[in-house]
Amino acid sequence: MREAQTARHSFNRWSITLSATLHGLLCALLFLLPSPSTISAVPEDSIDVEIVTSPPIGEHKTPAPSPAAANELRPTPTPPPASQPANPAQSTDPPKGVAVTPPDVPTRSNEPKFIKPTHMLSEAVLADRRSSQAKKALEQLAPVDQIEQLCNLEAMAQVGAWNKELQPDRIVAYAMADTKISGSDFVANGAALHSKRDWFRLQFKCKLDKNKEKVDAFEFLLGDPISKEIWADHNIPDEDGASD
Repeated sequence: MREAQTARHSFNRWSITLSATLHGLLCALLFLLPSPSTISAVPEDSIDVEIVTSPPIGEHKTPAPSPAAANELRPTPTPPPASQPANPAQSTDPPKGVAVTPPDVPTRSNEPKFIKPTHMLSEAVLADRRSSQAKKALEQLAPVDQIEQLCNLEAMAQVGAWNKELQPDRIVAYAMADTKISGSDFVANGAALHSKRDWFRLQFKCKLDKNKEKVDAFEFLLGDPISKEIWADHNIPDEDGASD
């Protein structure tokens, strides 16, 4: 157990060192990215309404018929024969033994939607000559750790580009839940992202190319800040960069 904790602490130091190296380059590149375009307001649909007014009082009066004439014009109702069955076409009740399926009612999901960027950023960060040392450090990691760190880098870049007020510099992908790797897909449902002096809940899905060298697709969902009282319970480093 102590050896596993030592290995995890060693990997955390690798991750923090690599994240800190990439952070400086990432911040510089994010300032060069265009600001997200604002969404123009959609004009409300207008409906043409035609106002029909009643005629003034006194116009187009129809003389009321006399009581005698009214009686002559009023038809005498003829009750239907007792034996005559009701018209099936006029009945609104379904036939006996036929199940009636209620109409489909559209449901609205209250679950927040993932942000799905169309342009990947980690490849440009690593291609910059200033990230040569970080790229070499990444290549020295095990293949599984390379995938995780590459996806972490993509996550920091995408969150920073999405919200300029945030300054992502570290990610613990396994903080709140175990990560999942399947082929070239990496999923972190319980990641923690550090910005300034706070840690935020983060979920992201990262898909690499067939050579597992660059990110082909990415989507993320940023959550609420994580309470400092539970940082140590989830392998989240404190402010000086050390993990309890």
